[in-house]
Amino acid sequence: MATTKNDIKAYVRVRPLSSKEYGDYICLPDHCTVNLTEKKKEERKTTPATPLAKNSQKIKSDGMVTPRKTLSNSQTFATPLNNSQQPRRDAMNTPMKNIPHSRPISNPMERNAPALAYQFDRVFGPTANTEEVFSHTTESFVQEILDGISCTCIAYGTTGSGKTHTMVGNLQSPGLMRLTLDKLFQTMQDDGIDFDVQISYIEVYNEKVRDLLNNNSILDMSMYALSRSVESTSEAMNVLEEGNKIRAQSATEMNAQSSRSHAILQIQVKTSYEGETRTATLTLADLAGSEGISENHKESASINTSLLVFRRVVVACSSNEKPPFRDSKLTKILKESFVGNCKTIIIANVSPSDDSFSHTKNTLELAAKSKKISTTVSKNITIDMQQTVTLHETHEARITELEQENSKLKNSEEASKMLLYSRIEYLEQQNRDLRESFE
Repeated sequence: MATTKNDIKAYVRVRPLSSKEYGDYICLPDHCTVNLTEKKKEERKTTPATPLAKNSQKIKSDGMVTPRKTLSNSQTFATPLNNSQQPRRDAMNTPMKNIPHSRPISNPMERNAPALAYQFDRVFGPTANTEEVFSHTTESFVQEILDGISCTCIAYGTTGSGKTHTMVGNLQSPGLMRLTLDKLFQTMQDDGIDFDVQISYIEVYNEKVRDLLNNNSILDMSMYALSRSVESTSEAMNVLEEGNKIRAQSATEMNAQSSRSHAILQIQVKTSYEGETRTATLTLADLAGSEGISENHKESASINTSLLVFRRVVVACSSNEKPPFRDSKLTKILKESFVGNCKTIIIANVSPSDDSFSHTKNTLELAAKSKKISTTVSKNITIDMQQTVTLHETHEARITELEQENSKLKNSEEASKMLLYSRIEYLEQQNRDLRESFE
């Protein structure tokens, strides 16, 4: 089977500022378009304003977050102030082929901080919805899966950056998991493809692999997770919701219901057509976010350790060194996504807030390094010899039948020609006899 070289693709999604972050950035709200409550306005009038750092951000009256003092040769994230404004098709939401292949940013808390530039396949601004992200990322996975090529999508970023919103979503804004399953089942049904889809859902929590579809039972790395057979998107989403109910969650400073485990949804797809069976696995991973040590020291240490190993793996793969896959359960599970027969994309979720600058910088650095990783992919096709022989015999019988029918038509055509020639000869003879009698 022919193989092709494939580079990992990296995308960036910038979430909007939260209401709290809007309030933190506002210094003089009288001329701003932020919708503050009357109580909040009174508080700001009576409470002395805290001076912003010299190079921190402030809200301009046009509704954009801009640096208080613009640094030379640098650029910060630009974010719409509120949802009532018309969405901007700015550089943060433009295909990279139409703008310079870099997005320089600087730390607004440091004077004369050097600009940093990274290359990505596409950057989605705060106005981009998940459907737009889907159309440029996992939508193309559907045909790859049906062709027998395994694919992986990994959402990476700090706590509260929007990873779970991007991957899982909600009823009003479905995530990539729902949108990808919708497209997959729709394509198979429209094309009349015979398919078998199995779903497994696991989480890595405190360096233990738990089966979210089997009472959260702990799995050994040599064990297989329980899989469910599904025939539609609704069945698949019921399975996903069942697993999400018992997924480890807790409140953090950034998120009231933050995912505290790495969740990995694996969709095994087998399709059959004319003696060929194509098998592929679609892996959708929603990683937990790194942050400082919380009240649950063991939980935080485990998350940060696994993410640290994940980062080391990406760095090692990007520099052609030996990756430490065995140092973490998470990287063991995702090994095929980096060195196996798989097409992989990473979606780096970041916040435009100054408070998240160090996390944003680290996230962008990791995503940029992942673009240097290449994998070798090929179609996973199995040929059923018995079915192929039967199909060949059916084709041979049909060919023989067509040849016989063609022969009959040729014979019939020859007979028709002889009859026609005989009739012509008879008429010519009659014509000669009439001429002789006339003379």
